[in-house]
Amino acid sequence: MTTWACLVLIATSIHVDVRLSRPWSNGAYGEYIGIFKVINIDPALSSSERDYTLVHELAHALDHDHGPMSGKQALAYAVTREVYRAWGRKGPWEGLWSYEAHYAWRYMAEEDRRAAAIQDVTARILARCPGGER
Repeated sequence: MTTWACLVLIATSIHVDVRLSRPWSNGAYGEYIGIFKVINIDPALSSSERDYTLVHELAHALDHDHGPMSGKQALAYAVTREVYRAWGRKGPWEGLWSYEAHYAWRYMAEEDRRAAAIQDVTARILARCPGGER
């Protein structure tokens, strides 16, 4: 099973529809729209970029916090980083997202509850896709 198929199965299991369609947000690679339970991923991305973006958007879908957007983004960046670290792979934008990853870890270190959320969401993804199937 491919990484994409494995991640889509996770989304399906929580009743979230994954679509290869241009995100509504200008300049975004992907987005999770909670009210519609939809993840849009830009179809122009390469397959590795789509996988990486889907992990990030799944983190939003799996996290049930309704706090500030900065916290949600920090969690999604941190989860994506942890999933790829567990898979022994580097994400396609890892170098470009280093500022966000640094911010995520700084933010999470300040709140134990958010750190627990990172562990929970990461574990839920890795339980279904343990090896980052290719």
